[in-house]
Amino acid sequence: MKSLLFTFLLLGLFFPLQYSFGQASVTNKKLQILPHATNFLVVGDWGRNGQYHQKDVAIEMNKESARTGAQFVLSTGDNFYENGVESIDDPQFMSSYENVYTGADLEINWYLALGNHDYMGNVQAEIDYTQKSRRWNMPSRYYTVTKHLADGKGDLQIFVIDTSPLIRKYHHEEKYHNVIGQDTAAQMKWLTEELAKSKARWKIVIGHHPVYSSIGTDVPDYFQHRFTRLFNKYHVDAYFCGHEHNLEYLKPAKGNTRYFLSGAGSQVEAVGHDKVARYAKSVAGFMVVSLTGKKMLVQFVDYKGDILKVVTITKKG
Repeated sequence: MKSLLFTFLLLGLFFPLQYSFGQASVTNKKLQILPHATNFLVVGDWGRNGQYHQKDVAIEMNKESARTGAQFVLSTGDNFYENGVESIDDPQFMSSYENVYTGADLEINWYLALGNHDYMGNVQAEIDYTQKSRRWNMPSRYYTVTKHLADGKGDLQIFVIDTSPLIRKYHHEEKYHNVIGQDTAAQMKWLTEELAKSKARWKIVIGHHPVYSSIGTDVPDYFQHRFTRLFNKYHVDAYFCGHEHNLEYLKPAKGNTRYFLSGAGSQVEAVGHDKVARYAKSVAGFMVVSLTGKKMLVQFVDYKGDILKVVTITKKG
């Protein structure tokens, strides 16, 4: 009996239990599509040469892109494991991206953020790949994109930020030496000014590190406080991130910003039980967003194509 218990404990060390919490609000497998909506996908933490269900996720992404007529894909960073890319000709651009996301309905614009694993390699190569690939869009380390809503009810403005240089401990770790020298004050000034002048109907921010997560322990207090205040002040509707390898929906007690963690593009890890998390599941997958002038649907889809959770946000006014 003792040996059997020891075996289970040993397995737990190497293969963490996958579990979830929060009530799933879906009773069928059919994706919901708002009429006259702008639709897009969100995926993160994916670049593993097709392994850990990355290919399965890519197949389902293509299916849902076809069903919804998705206009673009947003990536929340950690585009290449374990150590980013070396150059614009690094074979990982093919083995982890071009040869994995091969579906015709994924031949749309991808807007990508940088993650901490990308910073272990050549960040500039990922930026420069924008000039080589038709669909890869990373014009700089942080940038903004505006899309006119399909129903004609205003605009969606996307603010892609570069969070790794904002994590203080990375400045003292050799593997993240590429964050040294990045002007974080300039980035925060840019983001503040862009949010302040934005007249968009919807504002969403894309970054790699979570402001909130079910695990909680990997979210620095200074990082959380800085962005919570900023997002609340400038009425950011949603923040999408990755870093933790699961799918989560989080809503703090104060403020109207909703937080979504889409970091399950390949390998997954166990979730936690932080009180801010409304739903979390340790499973490979992605998110589908359907957006009109009045409503945003965020749907969690796993690597089998099952719809796990639907979050509805209604725009006032």
